[in-house]
Amino acid sequence: MTTEQKFRPLHDFESLEELVAGIVDAVKAHESLYMEAGILHRDINEGSIVLGTPGDISRGFLINLEMAVILSDQDKELAAQVALKTRSRTHPSIADLEKEFLDLRSHKNTEERTAEISKRAGTVPYMAIDILWGVDARHPHTFYHDLESFFYVLYLSLFTYDGPKSKPQPWPEEIQAWCGGTFSSMAAQKRRLMTDSETALTPLFYDGPSYWRENYDRIRDVIHLIHHTHDVIFASQDVPTHADFYRPLEQWLSGEWRRELSTQN
Repeated sequence: MTTEQKFRPLHDFESLEELVAGIVDAVKAHESLYMEAGILHRDINEGSIVLGTPGDISRGFLINLEMAVILSDQDKELAAQVALKTRSRTHPSIADLEKEFLDLRSHKNTEERTAEISKRAGTVPYMAIDILWGVDARHPHTFYHDLESFFYVLYLSLFTYDGPKSKPQPWPEEIQAWCGGTFSSMAAQKRRLMTDSETALTPLFYDGPSYWRENYDRIRDVIHLIHHTHDVIFASQDVPTHADFYRPLEQWLSGEWRRELSTQN
């Protein structure tokens, strides 16, 4: 990195390709920090990724490490073991969530609420579902929770911006539900929308910015990106790796999937 390097916020993307490329490079930076230095970011959101100057080799950079922690090799090994168990973690029922909400309104004071928030690291709309459910010794914040947050950066960018170089748009009600209420209720709303990629895309194509559904090619691009990254995060029984997440994005950038599709047709 040179002193002349100029950065731009992620929302300054000039094309879908630049947005995706910036996220890919940020995921790779996250991988390098974690694997080589044991640094876990823990606050992946739109503001933690910046873009380089168009044409630069490095297209995206990861910033804002205020919530990062340093893990030993033993910590990382333990986190990997816990991650396998967490994939099958049992979550509360709707009745449990309603009871928690009533309890919160009746009994929790500001200090208790602050203590609850302090157990979690991250920016709420981008938090992994498991982090919203709660963090403790049995369910620590791990690297794959950050990968889930990277997914939300891509996903929410499509709701926030009506195409490149545009101003932020209001989110549909389904997405706004990720930002208020109890942590468990927000987790439940997010889990419901992430049931599968089709469900996740429904509010985008019905209530989202018009740019992403203006023509067939753009619709196909969005479906491909969200479907493949969604499945890596939510459909696999195995704990996803960094490469598992950025590989389908790189394939989309290379146009490889379009060539394969044209061959099949």
